[in-house]
Amino acid sequence: MFLNVAWGKKAKETIENIDILVCARYPLLYIVSHEEERVKEALDEVCKTRQRSLYIWTIADGIFDSNGTQIHRASQPYEALVQIRKSKEPAIWLLKDFHCYLNEPLIVRFVRDLARESRNLSRTLVILSPVLQIPVELEKEAYVIEFPLPTYEEVTSLFDAMIKHYEQKVKVNLSGEAKKRIISSSLGLTMNEIEGIFYQALVTGRALDDADVQYVHKAKKELVRRSGILEYVEPVSTLEDAGGLYELKRWLRKRRNAFSEEARDFGLPYPKGIVLVGVQGCGKSLCAKATASLWQLPLLRLDMSKIFSKYVGSSEQNMSSALKIAEALAPCVLWVDEVEKAFAGVQSSGLSDAGTTARVFGSLLTWLQEKESAVFVAATANDIAQLPPEFLRRGRFDEIFFVDLPIPSEREEIFKIHLKKRNRQPTSFDINRLVANSEGYTGAEIEQAIISSLYDAFDDGMRSLNTEDIIRSLKEIVPLSVIMRESVLTLREWAKGRCRPATGMK
Repeated sequence: MFLNVAWGKKAKETIENIDILVCARYPLLYIVSHEEERVKEALDEVCKTRQRSLYIWTIADGIFDSNGTQIHRASQPYEALVQIRKSKEPAIWLLKDFHCYLNEPLIVRFVRDLARESRNLSRTLVILSPVLQIPVELEKEAYVIEFPLPTYEEVTSLFDAMIKHYEQKVKVNLSGEAKKRIISSSLGLTMNEIEGIFYQALVTGRALDDADVQYVHKAKKELVRRSGILEYVEPVSTLEDAGGLYELKRWLRKRRNAFSEEARDFGLPYPKGIVLVGVQGCGKSLCAKATASLWQLPLLRLDMSKIFSKYVGSSEQNMSSALKIAEALAPCVLWVDEVEKAFAGVQSSGLSDAGTTARVFGSLLTWLQEKESAVFVAATANDIAQLPPEFLRRGRFDEIFFVDLPIPSEREEIFKIHLKKRNRQPTSFDINRLVANSEGYTGAEIEQAIISSLYDAFDDGMRSLNTEDIIRSLKEIVPLSVIMRESVLTLREWAKGRCRPATGMK
């Protein structure tokens, strides 16, 4: 950790909590954190306050004091526990990566015995681990603490300290707005990760400027990739890529600055999210992705198939981890595609999967209701009947939009968008005829008709594409509104009075 970086508010509160627990003779603390250096510094402060010694154990180095001097070569966990039992002095014993050994009955029994004995001594065992893995035997013995990641004020302190340290070697050409953006984008990373990013930006080109926010984005992509649950999606789509949907676009554009400090000062809360319900192929997923592009925020895709696991308790842990990562990367857009497929079996979960789906769904509902972080959830659904009603309750989402089949003016835009995307001038086609021949078609079907007609023209001597080609391709496609007529009519009927139409006046 860089020198002279002051603790933030959350870290101070956590240190005070640890101090209280140590003073109250809690014998066993379990701290969840990747940041071993910060946790050690926090325990150092507690030890100085309470006039106790701090000893650290690792399987590589054995037992050593806070200055790094080895006390005992106890390279195995059992040996370490024996040495802890022998010591009667007031001390905190920090056991790193000790969770790896909590599946051994002998170690678990020894820890329980030590915890009981330590109640009468000024001795506290602290297990430090990046994951929470407590055996059932220790659930009532251990007090769990999640050590907070660096806050805005801590990252600012680090940033300023590094600039001051290197001001003679590095040229700083950074606007105030860019500095805020770099610091805000760094939230969710550990102090070591942030320090490494700043070093990288400082040594590359021997300058620090507005473009260096790219290093932060790269680090966040890597964090998401390592999780294996969330997917970092490059938001290449824009709202202009979606034809029509004028009401939805207006709603999103009004909130493009909703995550700024000015919005907080104005008294506005963070937007919670939206549910996009509608016919397949009408642009729901496209709009979810375009939201991140419009707001210039990272886009994370939550793949529900990666949440569910065959191991007991793993599914719930995966959901918790995914939501924590999303909060760590805030502000961001969390895209949950076709959410109804994941939770269609909630009602029968107790019979089908021992309640796993219900518990995962319940944790998501609680998070949606209580979250205060700047995570905007964009959920899409094709079959609203499969969604539990409590998912759509007000307070969890700001709005529920219904994305219907495109009306004539929207189909006109869709044709123009896809013709331009394929390097064709819309003015070379009879757009009115195309619109008239595409009644009941989705945007995806219109795009497919254009692609199919391009194949026909390419196969026919690479000739110019014309209106007749596209009309012929349209007639070859049986639209979803015909194949699934009853389902589409049922969905449209359900949406009346229940959802806000995504289509409106231009």
